[in-house]
Amino acid sequence: MKKKILIVYSSLSVGGSTTSLLSLLNEFNIDKYDIDLLVRGSGEYDHLVPKCIHRLPDFVESPETIQRKKKKSLTSWFNLVNALFRHKVMGNLNQRSQIMALDSLRFCKDLNKKYDVAISYIEGLPMYYMLSKVQAQKYISWIHLDYKGGKMNPKYDYHFLEKANKVVLVSSSCKKNFDEVFPKFQNKTVFVENILSQQFVLNRSREKINYVLPKASSRLKMVSVSRIDFSSKGLDRGVNALATLKSKGVLNDDVVWYIIGDGLDFKTLKEMIQEKELEDNVILCGAQSNPLPLVRQCDVFFLPSRSEGKPMAVTEALMLGLFVVATRYSSVEEQICDGENGLILENSDKVVLDFLEKVHHNYEWLSELKNRIKHRDYSNIEEYKKVEQLIDE
Repeated sequence: MKKKILIVYSSLSVGGSTTSLLSLLNEFNIDKYDIDLLVRGSGEYDHLVPKCIHRLPDFVESPETIQRKKKKSLTSWFNLVNALFRHKVMGNLNQRSQIMALDSLRFCKDLNKKYDVAISYIEGLPMYYMLSKVQAQKYISWIHLDYKGGKMNPKYDYHFLEKANKVVLVSSSCKKNFDEVFPKFQNKTVFVENILSQQFVLNRSREKINYVLPKASSRLKMVSVSRIDFSSKGLDRGVNALATLKSKGVLNDDVVWYIIGDGLDFKTLKEMIQEKELEDNVILCGAQSNPLPLVRQCDVFFLPSRSEGKPMAVTEALMLGLFVVATRYSSVEEQICDGENGLILENSDKVVLDFLEKVHHNYEWLSELKNRIKHRDYSNIEEYKKVEQLIDE
């Protein structure tokens, strides 16, 4: 008899965790498992869900119902605002997201179906929902970020994680940091890499898309694919560094940095670029349903992040033959071999500036490093066996 599996996730929009989930869904043995997928709303990658996976309706109430409930419960709204200010998290996107996700639980529908195994494939609302409103014999929670580095608040998650049978972290360093924050849960944390197929990435990179890269003939083309969120992604430090170079008179139009993505700080980032007159050097491409054909046309994948879990965009870039330049995050050495397929920069604004200045004075230096890349298969489909083991044990 097939095991009944439920996977709860946020919307299937562009992002590394979505790519990982799709890779996992394509590996599942449908002769062994009957899989329901419960996601929020619609996303750009909806069409990539295998037909053998059963899609369930959105687990969050309709916008009209939410508005009606909010009007009836102004007290709850004031409590939410007070919580944000009381805990001083207005500047911390991750903690803000935790509080807002907890508040959103009151707008979630109950799921009247029992499962053998329930999986929340990302932290936040999907995890809270699964561990409070889903009936299952076993609960497995995936956490894709660096819990400690991302400055998450353990108080919000503790009583939910108590109920989880297993907690999956996507890198050994993320697991180490999580275990430091939650020593009581060490016996149920496991490390499973994000699953990614190189052939899947290569095939997606060859698809035709409607967007054309401006200034595609530039001498050096850097690219970032990420959520536009300054607190973790550090895109503002890259823009500030380029502005400094411009003020020194060493920045020219031969260098262009494409930023693909959307997010909370998109408008602020756009205003920064305009204010510092960097429109010829920093080009916002917005969210792209398939960024890989654009990434493939570039030379360097640039990641000036302040904190990361284990970004799949880095692995995708390596699969496409790009040289990766990234600031040091918890799992960076699990992805990049410094000096071979990329450069690891110390995580500071000054080092980001020094790197960009060196590049502008000496393109050949970076070209020589890029030519050293030894192309190899970065696929890790074998990680699927660990997922089966988690489900079946």
